[in-house]
Amino acid sequence: MTTASTYDYRASEQMAPRILTFFGILLSNGGAFFVLLFWSMGAGHLLTNNGGLINLLQLEGIMLTLFWAYPVVVVLSLSAWLFYLFRMDKIALPIAAAPIGLFVIYYLYLVFFYSF
Repeated sequence: MTTASTYDYRASEQMAPRILTFFGILLSNGGAFFVLLFWSMGAGHLLTNNGGLINLLQLEGIMLTLFWAYPVVVVLSLSAWLFYLFRMDKIALPIAAAPIGLFVIYYLYLVFFYSF
């Protein structure tokens, strides 16, 4: 009498990328909320005119609008979990990573072009 293995290797091969996507979304959202913590400090300085480098930049126009848009982008990035639940992993990961990528681009623009 022989026993056959009931372990389905194909199912585990399909699950491995989903686990990586899960941790990718989790780390991306964690990083976005970590940046949001420091954004809130800058927003406090900006609202009270109480020191801080953010006041020295004297943001106006589109740059100020983009600064205040960051929390909205972070909240919208949480929709990546809905795409993950519907098994649209290739859409979910860029949406989750968008706040960090856009923040880096915004910061580099402020440092290299806007501040001079």
